[in-house]
Amino acid sequence: MVQIKKRLDKTIRKYMLEELEHDIENASLNVGEGLNHSGQAELPELLREAVCEGTEETLAEALRHKQCMPVVQTVIENGKVSLRRVTEEDYTYFSKRIFNTFYVRGKCRQAQGKGYSNVVFKDKGARRSYQSTVLLNTLREDCKLSQVIDFEDVQKREFKVVMKE
Repeated sequence: MVQIKKRLDKTIRKYMLEELEHDIENASLNVGEGLNHSGQAELPELLREAVCEGTEETLAEALRHKQCMPVVQTVIENGKVSLRRVTEEDYTYFSKRIFNTFYVRGKCRQAQGKGYSNVVFKDKGARRSYQSTVLLNTLREDCKLSQVIDFEDVQKREFKVVMKE
């Protein structure tokens, strides 16, 4: 999962909310696997609350409190099927993944609004620039952020996302 240092001010939250509303209005809030039926129904409102006032941690706690994931999940390992209990880490992972995606989409919108054509992911040793329009459209198509960011060992890094002309 991509780790992102976030600066959650009013502006970025506004853009994140607009992106969430875009998905809800277009029935394209596709979160993939992980949530049970009630979780899929609860997610839009819980995510809206997290985007407006919370963090990925508050989203994970709300999902956990409402029991939005099944108690067990099917795991296929070495061709064998087994069941494993859903843990707090599963809620945290899910929440970070979806919250980070909306954060980056919000940063793309913010960049566009300020006249910047690129967003840059940077960590201690590297930086990559992406066209904000292309990145936004790719993420709107439900591509996972970790599939888009072109870094080795993306799970072991923590990025800052900035705007650039």
